[in-house]
Amino acid sequence: MMQVGDRRALGETDRRIARLIQFGTIAEVDPAQARIRVSLGGEAVSGWVPWVAGRAGDVRVFSAPSVGEQVMLLSPSGNSGQGVALLGLYSGAGQPPASEAGVTRVELPEGVSLEIRDGAVSLAAPGGLRITGDVTVEGDVVADGVSLKNHRHGGIARGGALTDPPAS
Repeated sequence: MMQVGDRRALGETDRRIARLIQFGTIAEVDPAQARIRVSLGGEAVSGWVPWVAGRAGDVRVFSAPSVGEQVMLLSPSGNSGQGVALLGLYSGAGQPPASEAGVTRVELPEGVSLEIRDGAVSLAAPGGLRITGDVTVEGDVVADGVSLKNHRHGGIARGGALTDPPAS
């Protein structure tokens, strides 16, 4: 027959096992400390826990998560104080930005997007794009429909005179 102490120990073990892996949503974000608090249903909210970043060594990636984003909280021994949050679970509130195999797409709320599809890279940056360093292009550059390689200039005069603007 099981004793009261045995039942308590078994209950504690069951509780810890149930808390090893929990799903929740982000309740608060502290970007400066790279920590979040996770709402685990009802009134239950975790303490501040780190989130798993893509990289955190010589190569580092930072992308602060959003309040309401779904996460998986992994808690060694069922202790959420030692937990770590796995981000990036698609849910009703956060759907994938692409749905085709072979497409990689990153979207930001400001309208910035990066897409890799069929060997081509597309970048949308409504706020502008700044490149620091030299740029080497092997191929044509087209700006507003005008080819850098194939455009023609009118008004050419030999010597030091300037040409007319490119003809489209």
